[in-house]
Amino acid sequence: NTTLVGRITKDAEVKALEKNNLISFTIAVPRKLNKDKSSFININVFRKEDKLSQYLTKGTQVAVSGELQVDNVQTNGTWKTFVKVVADELTLLGKRESKEDILKQVSDLGIPFSDEEEPINMGDCPF
Repeated sequence: NTTLVGRITKDAEVKALEKNNLISFTIAVPRKLNKDKSSFININVFRKEDKLSQYLTKGTQVAVSGELQVDNVQTNGTWKTFVKVVADELTLLGKRESKEDILKQVSDLGIPFSDEEEPINMGDCPF
């Protein structure tokens, strides 16, 4: 079992299966030792309904817990390794906001910013 926190790289895709829907997407998980790099992990979620997929959009931060699966496949004499997580639990942590959205939220609160200042995007904080 593994738990990962990362941001979705593109909107989730839904495939109708016989008993469930397969919701698949990829998350970028920052590496602990080399913060300039990320690992890109494929996530599969099996659900009877696909309402969840509308929230799984590019930039959304999620926490995923589930079974880590590593598949080795031979194609044209070359072995390839595919890593994915079949999620048991998924928590939406937040949507990445644009600078304009943050400025609007701050201005709605009545807090002025000068041209040199930029608001802090709490979605970028590591805690």
